[in-house]
Amino acid sequence: MSGAAQGGRVYARIQTLLRSIDSQALATARRDLTPFDPARHLPWAVLGDSTVQPVAPVDWIRLDTPEREAATWKDWREQFRNRFLELQVQRTLAGRRRRDADGAVRCSPRLTTDKNTLMSPPKSAFMKPFPTACAPRTQPQATIRKFK
Repeated sequence: MSGAAQGGRVYARIQTLLRSIDSQALATARRDLTPFDPARHLPWAVLGDSTVQPVAPVDWIRLDTPEREAATWKDWREQFRNRFLELQVQRTLAGRRRRDADGAVRCSPRLTTDKNTLMSPPKSAFMKPFPTACAPRTQPQATIRKFK
C-alpha cells in the first residue's frame, strides 16, 4: 500500500476529531475576534447556531486579552521560533533515547543548556550534531549546497 493511501486511511479515522477541533477554533475566533451578536447577526450554520447544541468556543484560551492585542508581529515571530526550537530539541532527544535503547550509542549526550545558545543558535547549528560525551561517531555529516 502506498504512503498516500495509508495517509488517507489515517485521515479518515480522525476526520471527525479534526472537524470538531476546527469548529471549536472557529467558534473561539468568532467569540474573541469578531463583533458577533446573536441578536443582530445571522446564525453561522457551520457552527450549528440554529441547532439545539451549537459548537461552543473553548474556555481555556482568550484571544482578545490586552497582552495579545499589544503584541507585535515580532513578538509572535519570537514566540513561534522559541516553540519551534523547543520542539526540535525534544525531537532530537527522543531520537537519541530511542537510539540509545537500541544499543547504537552507549553514552548520553551533553546538550548545552545555556539559554542564549538554546534560544539563539547560529544559523548553521541546525546542520551540526549536538556535542556528546562520546567518541566521535561514524555517521554521515550533513552538507550544505549553495545554489547559484
